[in-house]
Amino acid sequence: MNPESGNKPIASILITAFNRKEYIISAVKSVLNQTLDHKLYEIIISKNFVDDDIDSFLKQNNCITIFDSKEGIGIRLSGLISAAKSDILIFLEDDDMFYKNKIEYIVKLFGNYNLLYINNSYVKIDKDGNLIPDKKERHKSMMINDFSSRNKKLLCLYEKKEYFGMSNVSIKKESFKPFINYLKDVEVSPDLFFFLVMSLIDGNFLFLEEKLTMYRIHNSLSNIKGDLQQFQKKRSFFWNSVMKDLLFYSHLFESKNSPKVVHLINSISFESRVHIYLSSNSMSKKFNFNDIKESIKIFSKEKTIFYAKLCIIVVMSYFAPKISKRLYYYVLR
Repeated sequence: MNPESGNKPIASILITAFNRKEYIISAVKSVLNQTLDHKLYEIIISKNFVDDDIDSFLKQNNCITIFDSKEGIGIRLSGLISAAKSDILIFLEDDDMFYKNKIEYIVKLFGNYNLLYINNSYVKIDKDGNLIPDKKERHKSMMINDFSSRNKKLLCLYEKKEYFGMSNVSIKKESFKPFINYLKDVEVSPDLFFFLVMSLIDGNFLFLEEKLTMYRIHNSLSNIKGDLQQFQKKRSFFWNSVMKDLLFYSHLFESKNSPKVVHLINSISFESRVHIYLSSNSMSKKFNFNDIKESIKIFSKEKTIFYAKLCIIVVMSYFAPKISKRLYYYVLR
């Protein structure tokens, strides 16, 4: 959409890019190459760099660009959301891509089912865009509209990591507007933020089995390439940042009088502590007996396979820390 046209777009596509240039043009091309006429939606990009080739491409394709050097992902996203003219917001990270029918499909779903939030499924691609086989399949689409049983369903979805990835998230701006100011304090986990905020909003939320996003696997926090110590450092920093976000979420939901959500956050915090321990390159750090008791307590409360696995990891890390860490990095390779 031409930003000078004055017409209100039916959707705003919000893209964040920070210290990474190599995939942004591919991401934008996937947004332009849609079954829906690109004159009907706007593309807004937040980035912290200047590049003649990229900037020329964005200008030629009528993209709106916001220069933002702030490091927290939440404050950059809040800037994009404030700039968006549409009530339908569809997020995309700079290294991911959309399937060509995504925008049209998402817009129709919002209209047909009076939805406030959609999280679609995805496929994995490598750094060159080739499909990576993945045995994990999302279960059938799930609509959450019963406020009384919502927290139980959210816990189930969290354990399966169904909230994962901002490139899979689309929201109605007006419904989440009261919480956007809180988003500014989120460092690394905006997908989890929107997922948890659902517990406070009365409406329809859809977790969609259709794969509409291509999630790129490359040299990152989830995939070991090259130097192991550098990977450990990055992953440890990430999970410590997640812990800061979780502390913020805990205070936020305590103030909203949502004890069940605070309980979920505490369970997530324990999982984050496991990751922080396992991603540390120090062998002096280990779980103690109180950690074992806490893991058993959480498992007895939740009674799920997910927390049973966490409990086993903690016990194994207590008695055989070297083996547990080797297994952790073996799984990530």
